[in-house]
Amino acid sequence: MSSNEKIDLSQLDFSSFKKTVNKPYSCVENEGCLLVLTEVVELAKPNDPRVKRVPFVLVFKAPSNFPIQQAVYELANEELGHLEVFLVPVSSSEEHVTLEATFT
Repeated sequence: MSSNEKIDLSQLDFSSFKKTVNKPYSCVENEGCLLVLTEVVELAKPNDPRVKRVPFVLVFKAPSNFPIQQAVYELANEELGHLEVFLVPVSSSEEHVTLEATFT
């Protein structure tokens, strides 16, 4: 895989991201900006046999100067590679911005 080839998110699950908790993800659009995956929360699996993976939420912390807008961001992680993730800001403080991505 080339270093900039994007990962197919449908191939990743809770355990894929759990291995990268407390590890940095660089934001390609905001050079030099590092986000840290602080939490991976598994949600209840719907009672539907068509559901292939258990839904989960990723929680990231970003520097306080990170743009506070929901958008698709290209993130790069040493273990997972390049990912395009829809991030939604859920809180901010003087120290950091908290963003979430939900996978169903």
